Amino acid sequence: MSDRPALDDLAYYQGLGFKAGVEIHQQLDTAKLFCSCQSELLEDIDTSILRRLSPTQSEMGELDAAALAEASRSLVFNYEANGSVCLMEADEEPPHPVNSEALEIGLLVAHLLHARPVDEVHYMRKIVIDGSNTTGFQRTALFARDGYLEVADQRLSVYGLWLEEDAARRIEEGVTRGKERQATFRLDRLGIPLIELATAPDVRTPAEMRVVAESLGTLLRATKRVKRGLGTIRQDLNVSIAGGVRTETKGVQDLRAIPDYVAEEVERQRGLIAVREDLRARGSTEADVPSGPTDITSALEATGSQVLAGAIKAGGVVLAMRLPGFAGLLKGPDVDGVRRRLGTELAGYAISMGLKGVFHSDELPAYGVTAEEVDVVSSALGCQEGDAFVLAAGPEAMTQAAMGAVGSRARAALGDMHPEVRGARPDGTTRYLRPLPGSARMYPETDVPPVRITPELIAAVAEIPVEMPRQWIERISREMGLAPAQAEQLMNRGEDERFEALAKDHDPKLVGVVLLSVLPELENEGASTENVTEQALVDLLSGVGDGLYSKEAMPQVLGRMLEHGEDPRSAAEALGLGEVSLDDVASRVEAIVREREAFVRERGKGAMGPLMGEVMKEFKGQVDGAELSRLLGEAIDRVLSE
Repeated sequence: MSDRPALDDLAYYQGLGFKAGVEIHQQLDTAKLFCSCQSELLEDIDTSILRRLSPTQSEMGELDAAALAEASRSLVFNYEANGSVCLMEADEEPPHPVNSEALEIGLLVAHLLHARPVDEVHYMRKIVIDGSNTTGFQRTALFARDGYLEVADQRLSVYGLWLEEDAARRIEEGVTRGKERQATFRLDRLGIPLIELATAPDVRTPAEMRVVAESLGTLLRATKRVKRGLGTIRQDLNVSIAGGVRTETKGVQDLRAIPDYVAEEVERQRGLIAVREDLRARGSTEADVPSGPTDITSALEATGSQVLAGAIKAGGVVLAMRLPGFAGLLKGPDVDGVRRRLGTELAGYAISMGLKGVFHSDELPAYGVTAEEVDVVSSALGCQEGDAFVLAAGPEAMTQAAMGAVGSRARAALGDMHPEVRGARPDGTTRYLRPLPGSARMYPETDVPPVRITPELIAAVAEIPVEMPRQWIERISREMGLAPAQAEQLMNRGEDERFEALAKDHDPKLVGVVLLSVLPELENEGASTENVTEQALVDLLSGVGDGLYSKEAMPQVLGRMLEHGEDPRSAAEALGLGEVSLDDVASRVEAIVREREAFVRERGKGAMGPLMGEVMKEFKGQVDGAELSRLLGEAIDRVLSE
């Protein structure tokens, strides 16, 4: 990834036919969309429900590809219910009337984005059978369209806004229990109102994608009626290049990571295009890829591979498939800066069906599979020079389904890529989740009556006062004495509300240091600051005011508080930051200057910088830096005046 072009290299991305847009999903700070339950996530569990979900046909009699892919996983779903759940979420009673407050917030956002509301809101059912909804579908409704957002030097189109119900929380992935594979969801998040808004593919570079997402996020927060915190806003990144296909990357929580995920998807598609060209140059065709795998269990019964032997011992099978002309493209070297990693793509499809992965011939012998066994498999499959193979092991039904998916993906490597939904991984890469859904997943919701949007409602919403981000930045700079750039950073980090709350009782500039320097510094060191409460920051700031430590010591103190659950005083004492008298500080500063008197006379005022480092090290955050600077300057002046 280090050889990638700059994330804002417009010429490079235009040359690739880069197209990108972002979808934002923002929770609203109201009761649920179709019942009066609180929109609160709870950790207790009152009861649980087991369900199976099946795909249903659209009005046109079509079955959605994504729904069929999920159904093939044959999962049983365990739903956990608690105090934020009623019969509506359990799909045991019809939806209640639509939450009018949620619609009002949606129309307010549409107004801020210059979008045109529809005359009447009609809810649709969007087929979703991954377990995230007990009904097997998500209720969603378009309520405005044709908006725009001014970003930097361009006007970005926002082609639609939807009001929909959030999904259940995934607690546990598919695990085997007896003869069934189960996934567990908690229903407290199900039904929380979401605004979904989608931009046109107008984003020009990966770096610009972050700017767009930040701008939309700050606009949503400006309403003061959306939820805040981890998981309350989610970004889906839509990306394609010429010769590739649109993919949707889900699960990106950190705005700072957005450009890297977008750039990674571009390079992934470049690699797949290169693989396709190589395969066609070798004369391979889709018809050459076998329609199904070959059972080679008996040929590998004596294998020393723990993975294969374990599957066979458990009554499973080992299946393999010949890939004609694929040798060297499953884990090939980079050529002219373009990677070739088709094996990762095939493994992703197998993993989506429940397997932990696959082996392929470009990486063998390895993992306990010997060179002799590679020859045995090649012979059993009838491999010729230039051919590759892939093999997998596990329960027969699951492995058959996984290898069927692998074969489908191998054939797609020779033709048009499959539009995909991909999941963001912590290392900056993505993994295959399912096919990108199509229009066949939608059909009308008959249990929710249409909602008329009247001119009176639109006019009333337009009168709701909203302090836009630029206005907030100007006001905070004027009233709090912060530089506009600092105020803008606070806004972009989503710290605007917390800043104002803390600045009521503490020095605004010190609060800015905590939110813009202390927290990011700890994050960069690997500390988790997601759950730092406002009260913890109040205590931290009060410790400076009470003279327990200087502002320079705040990162150390807060880090200790997070790691050990201590209060600021205990953390300061553990760090050796006890209170010191100003007289003692002045005496020690004087002594340091006298010890370096010759240096001071030689350098004059220029001795200030080098000696300041010594003084800061001496007191290790016990004394404010400005105070130490004053005392040091006075001591140097005394020496120079003698």
